[in-house]
Amino acid sequence: MSTKRLYQKEIEAKLDELDAKIAQLQLKAQQANADMQHQYEAQLSTLSQRREVAKHKLDELVHSSEAAWEAIKGGVEGAVDELQSAFDKAITQFQ
Repeated sequence: MSTKRLYQKEIEAKLDELDAKIAQLQLKAQQANADMQHQYEAQLSTLSQRREVAKHKLDELVHSSEAAWEAIKGGVEGAVDELQSAFDKAITQFQ
C-alpha cells in the first residue's frame, strides 16, 4: 500500500472517530433543556462546518496524484486539527 493510501486511511479513521464523538454530542443536545440545546446547536453548527472543510480537504487528497499529495497533506492536517479543536472546545463547554 502506498504512503499516500496509508495516510488517507489514517485521516479517514480520525474523521470516523470524530464523527462518532460528534454524534454522541448531538444525542446530548437532544436530551438537553431548551437553553442548553441552543448552546449545543451553536457548537454543532461550528463542528459541521469544520467537518465539511476536513472532508473537502480529504477529497482533494484522494484525487491528487502520488506526486502531488504531499503538498495537500498540510491542508488536510490543518482541517482535521481545527475540527478536533472545535470538538474539544465544545466538550469543555458542556462538562
